[in-house]
Amino acid sequence: MPAKKNITITTNQPVPPSVMTETTVIKKKKGWLRHPIRNTTGCLISLLGLGVIVFFVTSLIFMGLWIRTWSVFTQERTVGYVTVSALKVDSSGNKTFSLTYEGLDQEAAFGRFFPWGDKQIKKEKFTVDNLQGDSFRVYTSFFKWKDWLTFLGTPPLYKISSIRSDYYYSNEFNQNNSNLRAIAVNGGEDEFWRSVMEGKSFWNFGANATYISSPGQLVTNKDKKFAIVVTEDSMILQEVPNV
Repeated sequence: MPAKKNITITTNQPVPPSVMTETTVIKKKKGWLRHPIRNTTGCLISLLGLGVIVFFVTSLIFMGLWIRTWSVFTQERTVGYVTVSALKVDSSGNKTFSLTYEGLDQEAAFGRFFPWGDKQIKKEKFTVDNLQGDSFRVYTSFFKWKDWLTFLGTPPLYKISSIRSDYYYSNEFNQNNSNLRAIAVNGGEDEFWRSVMEGKSFWNFGANATYISSPGQLVTNKDKKFAIVVTEDSMILQEVPNV
């Protein structure tokens, strides 16, 4: 058998060279290090916006408190009326008059101040004839809160307890005081209010003062009507014109 020959085939095509690719990884900087000026400006704008929002909300809160405090300090609310007849002299020479009382809101008391209290408002209206004297007084128990509670807009508490005839001139009072009358209003001064006025109630911890307010008016030679007005710290009687 003939021997095998090694056959080499040569082509004219070039062999492609080896290609090396070098990759460089560039790490990006994080945070404001990437754009320090732009990020600092954005942070300042955000803080400024937050400050404006806080200022706006705080202003609304203080404005609301101020309006409420102002309304308490300047309040003048009519809570009833007293109408008196012209002054007369009876057969014994005593000065007399008739009085009509109409209550609109006789008590702003603890029972209505707190959610669990009694919210019922008693509205009385009555007429008393032949009251002896030449004047009258409206007696009211008054509870004034401490200043910080008042500044928060807490209104004073009060209770109209009685209306009493009186003499303006002391010599007439001395001669006729046994005939003066006190008419109870709204059940008079109850045990709860008595304990408050004596400083024995739990609620006295918030009291700046407790006292009796007793505004009075003279009875003249003509019929007159007076409004009972509650203020921040007292009661006043204001004449109603054109009665």
